[in-house]
Amino acid sequence: MTIAPGDTVYGRLDVSPIQLLDQNVYLYIEKVFVCAGQEGYIPLYNPDIGGCVGNPEQLDTVIRILDITDPSSVNTTFQGFPLSAMMSQDDTEFTEVFNIPGADGFSFDSSPLFKEG
Repeated sequence: MTIAPGDTVYGRLDVSPIQLLDQNVYLYIEKVFVCAGQEGYIPLYNPDIGGCVGNPEQLDTVIRILDITDPSSVNTTFQGFPLSAMMSQDDTEFTEVFNIPGADGFSFDSSPLFKEG
């Protein structure tokens, strides 16, 4: 996926329709991280450590943009510019995702990722 300056990035997670036969399956995103690696390294997320995986010299950027359980830990800006990150239930332009059984999502503004602070 290529992101350009000014794009709104939308993320969505779904439960397989086969698993929704019961309709009592709910999916909620708790945390969202934006991670960037150096020299071609692609970071992975590790839920056990609650962040991006990589040696410090491999990671260029790690930003926690959303955290339902600890909103005070979130970076609302990057290099002084607002990320405007929202969970789908808080984004009036994205609420259709929240109304899909077994799905949740988020959005954020990509512009700060391309600015020089």
